[in-house]
Amino acid sequence: MAFNSFLSLLGIGRKLVWVFMVFAVFASQVQAKVLEGIKLQEQIELGTETLTLNGAGKRSKFFIDLYVAALYLTEKTQDADKIIHDDQTMLLQLHVISKLISSENLSKGTEEGFNKSTNNNTQPIKEEIDVFLESFKEPIKLGDMFEIIYLPTKEITVLKNRQLIKRMPVSMSFKEALFGIWLCDKPAQASLKNNLLGK
Repeated sequence: MAFNSFLSLLGIGRKLVWVFMVFAVFASQVQAKVLEGIKLQEQIELGTETLTLNGAGKRSKFFIDLYVAALYLTEKTQDADKIIHDDQTMLLQLHVISKLISSENLSKGTEEGFNKSTNNNTQPIKEEIDVFLESFKEPIKLGDMFEIIYLPTKEITVLKNRQLIKRMPVSMSFKEALFGIWLCDKPAQASLKNNLLGK
């Protein structure tokens, strides 16, 4: 039985098949850099698109390194507003590098990030935020990797260690607030914002 036919029997649509095939070409990719022991790729093939590493950096708090974030775009740019508002495919990786990261504090930190990126006006997208935060409900351990993918079909897909854990339709307002957590005027960490912008 063909792979697509098998997935169809399971009720999995073509869009999801597209996401499942994202990482089939990793063996041919060139290593770009190593940050805190995390190997980051220069390019990632996502369906028919090629995403390029725009920048990467560490999220730290109280002098403790928590995770490595890496941002992949269809075209590199240092314009934060363009990334936030752009309706193009993009991917954000979060590599957990601290045992202090837990489901509870990652969810809380992300929620605080939404508050900052919306200037405390999360009410219009509260339902979307609540659904998205379910991505972090399972226990988190050192070495886990989350990948947050935005598709211009107004859809967010979240993978944990390359396993699908969330797929949801989103409004553009939610997408902007989500990427604004790291790139808005009040980002999670100013130095990390600059790193993600390749500065």
